[in-house]
Amino acid sequence: MAASQYVIIQLGEEEFALDISNVGSINDYQKITLAPNAPKYIEGVINLRGDIIPIINLAVRFSMDNKNALKDRRIIVVEIDGKQIGFLVDEASQAITLEDSEIKEAPEIIRGNDGDYIDGVCRLEDSILLLINLEKVLSHSQIEELKKMEVDL
Repeated sequence: MAASQYVIIQLGEEEFALDISNVGSINDYQKITLAPNAPKYIEGVINLRGDIIPIINLAVRFSMDNKNALKDRRIIVVEIDGKQIGFLVDEASQAITLEDSEIKEAPEIIRGNDGDYIDGVCRLEDSILLLINLEKVLSHSQIEELKKMEVDL
């Protein structure tokens, strides 16, 4: 049986899992320069090792309450369509290994109209984890909008 590694992230009180093979890096929180007039889910941009990277607030993108952001915030960087994009999460903790047989297809009610980014669900002890594919969280038009934020320094 095949197995994959996932990193557990937290948004508010909710936990999700991300396939580690899709994650470029997990970085400590740093000051984000706000992007005026940007969509609400775009937190702003950061300078990460000389690259200007747009930051997506994943809780806002998922229409979740983000009032209780934790102090251990992390920025998860993923390359999408040739563009590095950072996703702000409240916490990125342990890595777990899941067998393919442990992952089930997400029910339609969970995926909804906009849920192509949910790769599946799995049971983890007494809870259920949604497996999120960050490469699918943004639509093609949203990615194009982020590319317009590119700056050459």
